Order: sequence, then C-alpha cells, then structure tokens
Amino acid sequence: VFTKAPTAELAENQRDEDSLPPYRVLVPIVEAIIEDGKGVEDIVRMGYARGTARRVLAMIRRSDASARLCNVRAALDVGSPSAAATSTNSNSSQ
Repeated sequence: VFTKAPTAELAENQRDEDSLPPYRVLVPIVEAIIEDGKGVEDIVRMGYARGTARRVLAMIRRSDASARLCNVRAALDVGSPSAAATSTNSNSSQ
C-alpha cells in the first residue's frame, strides 16, 4: 500500500499535484488529447472544466515543443566545441 503521494522528487515536499491537476482529472484529459486527438471543446463535453482542459493542452504543447527543440539541438550538436569550430571556420571563409 502506497502512503506517499507521487512526486517529481525535485524539491523537498514537492508533489505533482502542486503544479498539475489531480491524476483522476489529468489522466483522462491527457488520454483524450494524445490518444483520441480531442480538443478543448471535446474535453469540456466530457465534463471537465474549460480552464483545466486548456491548461493541460498548453502543458502538452510546451512539452512537445521542448522535446522537438532538444531533438534539433542534439541533431545539430549545438554547443559542442566541434560545432562552434565548424561555425567559426565557415564564417571566416566568407
């Protein structure tokens, strides 16, 4: 039996529900967005608050954008010494 609420373990006494809706609300909304492709109005018709639906959708979009940016940076190897040298060399030849 679990007696401790799930936590991101980033800070002492931090709980997921400090920044997220309760899991009983969050999970069905995330599933509706990700698995079923539903939008805010669909989620409101499911009985959830419009503000909560918008907030969860915004969090998913931010997370998706961040993940894509990380993939682009990794693909370009941004910030590595070799990438900086390549950039410097190509600029000096122009």
